[in-house]
Amino acid sequence: MLAASDGGYASHAAGRASASVVDPLSVTAERDLDFGLLETGRSGTVVVSAVDPVSRDGTGPATFLVRGGPLLNYRVKPERRAIARGRSTGAEVEVTDLTVATKNLGRRDWTGRLDVEGKDRVAVGGTITLPADAPADRYVAEVLVMVSYE
Repeated sequence: MLAASDGGYASHAAGRASASVVDPLSVTAERDLDFGLLETGRSGTVVVSAVDPVSRDGTGPATFLVRGGPLLNYRVKPERRAIARGRSTGAEVEVTDLTVATKNLGRRDWTGRLDVEGKDRVAVGGTITLPADAPADRYVAEVLVMVSYE
């Protein structure tokens, strides 16, 4: 449709648009960050690295399965605060210094890349510092993460 302006001239516009549809990203938690069974009356720092394997007693990093579009990059963003809780006592200790490793890239900078099947695994480690009066317990943290395409 052409419309005449007051000056008697016709105006028109043309454009082109395109879109790429990618598979949505999804994250499935596979295991919690497990600091292991800690003794009472012992203050100190416990570190679980994102690259540590899970030990026989279950101590190890939190792991997540990420799914989305094949060969696409993504970014992992952890929740600002994580708390490790004693499974028996419910005692709480703040988790600090969260670290990450991705299976496909082996990176530790919160970025990953999906493989040809659109999958990757992310591991998250962290640190807790127990006060001397912390009760003996197995300390486990539920870590929440968000992922987005880069």
